[in-house]
This record gives sequence, structure tokens and C-alpha cells, in this order.
Amino acid sequence: MVYDILGRNLGQIWEGPISPGTVSLKWKGTDSSELPLPSGLYILKATIATPEGRVQTRTAKIVLTR
Repeated sequence: MVYDILGRNLGQIWEGPISPGTVSLKWKGTDSSELPLPSGLYILKATIATPEGRVQTRTAKIVLTR
């Protein structure tokens, strides 16, 4: 999920199964309606569930420059 600095949910980058290992995803800098977002600081929150049922969540800051 991608959030703005006010905590508003702007949409998902990916949902679905991912193979084990290192994963790279691209974000186009758009909201859930595919509208371009302005330059600024955004928060990425990734939640991953393993086949065994373990859930891990990570957050990262993203700086978008146009």
C-alpha cells in the first residue's frame, strides 16, 4: 500500500503471490485511479504472508520527484 504523509491510502502496488527471494516492484507515482501524484514524500507499507502463515510488515519512505 502507498500512503501520503497525512496517512491517506493512495492504492496498492501489488497484490498476489510472489516467489521466494528478492522482489523488486515499480511504482508509477500514481494513485488508485492512475492519476499522477505530485512530488513529495510517500510511505510504502508491504505486508507479506508466508505459506506457513507467518505475516511480516515493513514500511519505507519514498521520495517522488517530478
